[in-house]
Amino acid sequence: MEIVATHTNVIVPEVLRRDNYNRWSILMRYYLLGQDLWDVVQSSQLPTGGNMSSEWMKKNALALHAIMISCGEEIFNQIKEKDSAKEVWDALANMHKPPVVHQETVEHQPERQTGPGNLASWQYENLTNAISNGDLGHVQKFFREISNPGSARIFENGYTALHFAVYNGKEEIVNYLIESNLSREELEIKDDFGSTALSIAARCGVGKSIAESLVGMTRNLLTIPDNDGKIPVELACSTIQEDMTRYLYRETPLESLNVDRGFYILQECITRKMFGQNS
Repeated sequence: MEIVATHTNVIVPEVLRRDNYNRWSILMRYYLLGQDLWDVVQSSQLPTGGNMSSEWMKKNALALHAIMISCGEEIFNQIKEKDSAKEVWDALANMHKPPVVHQETVEHQPERQTGPGNLASWQYENLTNAISNGDLGHVQKFFREISNPGSARIFENGYTALHFAVYNGKEEIVNYLIESNLSREELEIKDDFGSTALSIAARCGVGKSIAESLVGMTRNLLTIPDNDGKIPVELACSTIQEDMTRYLYRETPLESLNVDRGFYILQECITRKMFGQNS
């Protein structure tokens, strides 16, 4: 019987959406701690074979159930095939934990260079607020007034403005950035995890149209791997982004789909039942 995530439950006040991970994860963590279930989520290694005791299996099932019924339908569909509470917890953090805005201390400010790719901390905040709010006018004003901000790292994880706009699913801002302001090199910038803007789009489920816009500007994005060696189609597949997976698979050059990648994608699609009559 398939679990259906509801909009209210007794575990947390609101289900997980794309915009409330921090609050949700804090409340969920306290719930799991209170129920003596946090250890199965926190454990650095999953037990295997004979090491998987009946007590661990019960606690894992309880934690998994609690997390899953506390997710909105869109996010639930991304993790519903997983059977480990730790894997689900880590996957949700990877997909939905927002990046941290880059902070500068007073001591470090004089050492920061001005010029292309370097912004003051107040400028980071202005830009990120405009992107978060979908305020295209302020983003346009910002890019007119600041010299070459497209390569600036505005978050501690190495996100640029394009990365952040993609992460938030702000399609209008993404299109403005890629069509008017960014060079091919800036379109292909990686964050600290090796993710390009297309990798983020593939992993976070922001919609195929954003991916189409990015690929339309540079097809190199289809084959740039992240730090784990995964290209965008693999990321989309691993997070059960069905439409995105189909699109990226069609567009990715065959020579980039080696035996290991091809087998992984096929296995994931079958396991997660992403093949249907219209596939």
